[in-house]
Amino acid sequence: MKRRFVARAVPRLGYQAIWLLGVLGLVAMVVVGQAIEALLLPVVARILSPILYVAGVGGFIFVFSRSAIGRKVTLDVEGDRLIVDEGRGGVFPLADAALGRLRTPTLDDATLLHLKSGVRRLRIAGMGRPRPGVRVALPAEDSYDVCFDIAALESFRALLDLVPIPVDHEPPPEVLCCELFGYWRYLNPELGAAPDGEVHLGPRDLSLHEAGGRLVSAAPRAALTVVRGMHTLPRPWLRGPRYNPAVITHAVLQFWVRGRCALALGVGDTRIGWRDPTPDLEAPRYMVSTPDWEGIVARLGLGAWLRAPPPD
Repeated sequence: MKRRFVARAVPRLGYQAIWLLGVLGLVAMVVVGQAIEALLLPVVARILSPILYVAGVGGFIFVFSRSAIGRKVTLDVEGDRLIVDEGRGGVFPLADAALGRLRTPTLDDATLLHLKSGVRRLRIAGMGRPRPGVRVALPAEDSYDVCFDIAALESFRALLDLVPIPVDHEPPPEVLCCELFGYWRYLNPELGAAPDGEVHLGPRDLSLHEAGGRLVSAAPRAALTVVRGMHTLPRPWLRGPRYNPAVITHAVLQFWVRGRCALALGVGDTRIGWRDPTPDLEAPRYMVSTPDWEGIVARLGLGAWLRAPPPD
C-alpha cells in the first residue's frame, strides 16, 4: 500500500542567492533603461521607458518569488522505502531513519527526519515534535532539503508514524497520551507549533499534564461526564468561493466533573463531526490532532457517533 505526501523542495540556489540575483537584475534593468533613454529620441523614450520598467519589475518579482517558494515534491511511502518524485529524486530506505532538530529563528519546535541511501542524504523538515518516547538522536541543524508547510502539521506527523524510528520508552499500552495545543495557537500556526501540554486517558482516570510532564490535574473516569458538541467560529473577514463556507466548525468533547467543565478538547479537521444533532458549545481550550482525536473517541466508546472524514 502506497501513501503519498506533498511537500516543497528548497531552491537549488538557496534563498540568499535568489534574492541577490533579483537585486542585480533590477539594477541591470535600470541601467538598460537609462541607456535606452540616452540613445533614443525623447518622445520614443518616454513611451518605452515606463513599459520597460513595469515589465521588468513584474517579471523579476514573478520569477524570483516562484523560485524562492520552491517546487512541489511528492513523497511516496511504499513498504519499507520512501520514493521522492516517483523515483526521480531518489529512493530511500526507512530502516535507517533518524530524527533531529531544526534550528529556526522563530519556531521552537521544528523536527528533521533524516534518511540516507548510500552517500545521498535527505532531510525532511516539519513543525511539531514526534510522538512521546520517540528517540531524537541527531544534533540540531540549520538547513534541510524538503519541508512541510506549517499548515501541513498533520501530514508531517502522519509521515513520522509510518517511519520505524527507535523508541526510548513505551507508555503503557492501556494509557493513551495525546499532545494538546492551545485553541488560538492551533488556528494561528505563526504563533508557534509547540504543544501546550498532554492529556493521558487511561482505563481508570483522565489526567492533564504540562508540556514538561508535570501533572496538573486528574479525575477518575467514573466521575466524568462527557458532552459531545460542535463549536462554530465565524470568519466574516474572509470572502469568496475559496473560503466558503464563511464559518469554521470543530467537533468538541467536554469533560465535566462535579458540575464543572474541567477540560474541553477539539479537533482541527473540519470534516470531522457527529452523526446526530449536538449542541453548539464554547471554543475548546485545547486542540488535538486527528489521530489523537480518533483514539480518544474510541477509548470513550463514542466511535459509533463519530462522522469521520473520507479517506484520502
